[in-house]
Amino acid sequence: MKEFYIIANWKAKLNLSETASWLNDFKKQFKQPKNKIKIILAPTATALFYVSKYCKQNSLDIEISSQDVSRFAKGAYTGESPAEIIKDFVNYSIIGHSERRRLFNETTPILSDKLKQCRLNNIRTIYCIENLEDELISEADLIAFEPKSAIGTGNNLEPEKLHQIKKTHNQIKKPFLYGGSISLENIEGYFKIKGLVDGFLISSASKDPIKFLSAIDLIDKALDK
Repeated sequence: MKEFYIIANWKAKLNLSETASWLNDFKKQFKQPKNKIKIILAPTATALFYVSKYCKQNSLDIEISSQDVSRFAKGAYTGESPAEIIKDFVNYSIIGHSERRRLFNETTPILSDKLKQCRLNNIRTIYCIENLEDELISEADLIAFEPKSAIGTGNNLEPEKLHQIKKTHNQIKKPFLYGGSISLENIEGYFKIKGLVDGFLISSASKDPIKFLSAIDLIDKALDK
């Protein structure tokens, strides 16, 4: 059975004390899924080291992702987070998130540089796209599809529509994740079509550790069917 990915993208929403509380609450109730589910946490840059250390010290089978990475190598780049520096405590990096493209004007050359820096430093990439014709798809490890209509709107893309979109681009052979207003109420719908997705990039529903645990449980049960 293929691995299924569930990624918690906390964005800029949890400070360090809130992150510590989240981890403690999560650890108390976490049970290892029966299926091959890879759980990935993407905290703020200031909490990356803390989360990585916490998971190792508490033997949590969880991997860590940065929410972004610098396009530059280590050097005189004030405020940046070069892959060479964060590689000691991350396994993945999210690149090209819709908010980075929209709010920070990240273009294809910028995203290409970031993918290159991750490759050079053995960081796996979770590459976010808004359409399946993105020219950088082949350079990424995981693809996260984020339709504009679903980002921050509360309106997820219906599984049937996602199926139609994916069918016309069946050349994508990478693990295919969906992100965009995923919730406990709609997550099971994506399993009604076999093999539709290989994982989820979850934001709002991951901010609460109990909701995130419930999402993992729902996915685990759906994979059994």
